[in-house]
Amino acid sequence: MKQDFYIVNTADRPQASLVAYKTEDGKLNYLDRTKKQYDGMSMTRATPLESFGIYWTIEKYHDKMMLVFKQMTESVACYENGDRRHWQGEQSFVHEITRDLALMLRHYNLGENK
Repeated sequence: MKQDFYIVNTADRPQASLVAYKTEDGKLNYLDRTKKQYDGMSMTRATPLESFGIYWTIEKYHDKMMLVFKQMTESVACYENGDRRHWQGEQSFVHEITRDLALMLRHYNLGENK
């Protein structure tokens, strides 16, 4: 399975407002575009959302494209010291995305995740 969404590093709390997506050039940008000053972050210490048990789909709602995230399994993510790293946000959440991002995600995942 291709992984597209991440928590950037262990300094970021694993929650909806700090979810980042992988760009075509392999860098990370936060979905929350009020944090766009951080665009181009390194993937060196990133943890895939799937490690927290979070999976996603793209759904169209009226004229908007929405990412729908749901925690489907328990977290297997760990800190560097081996301690379990739990998801600290809502177990399901949605995020409106641009058409361009939706097309990029569908291109790389053929519209499928899990």
